[in-house]
Amino acid sequence: REDQKMESQTKEESAKLINYDNLYNIAGNNIKTVETIIQLFMSQTPNRLNKLEELRLAGDFQALKELCHKMKSTYAIVGAIAIKNLLSEIENDCINGNFDTENFKICTWQKLS
Repeated sequence: REDQKMESQTKEESAKLINYDNLYNIAGNNIKTVETIIQLFMSQTPNRLNKLEELRLAGDFQALKELCHKMKSTYAIVGAIAIKNLLSEIENDCINGNFDTENFKICTWQKLS
């Protein structure tokens, strides 16, 4: 039941994040391509966000940096530039050794809403 609630919240929040004009432009106005991109985005994002937090808590900043780098392109494709920029900041913090765990910029659904 909790999983269904989270999935429903994720769908609503994902809709706020997606820039459909950008997405259709990238997909050449192909609705099937847009649908596929959105489905992948919605299925992968919650797990990746959870993984970001797990890596932060574990202090595995190398893996955190790599995941942020990997996720940036996904957010750029769907047009969520603010989140892509936040991921860049986290990635840079990892590269520069800015590991203030209390103030660490971490992307969670609660902070995005």
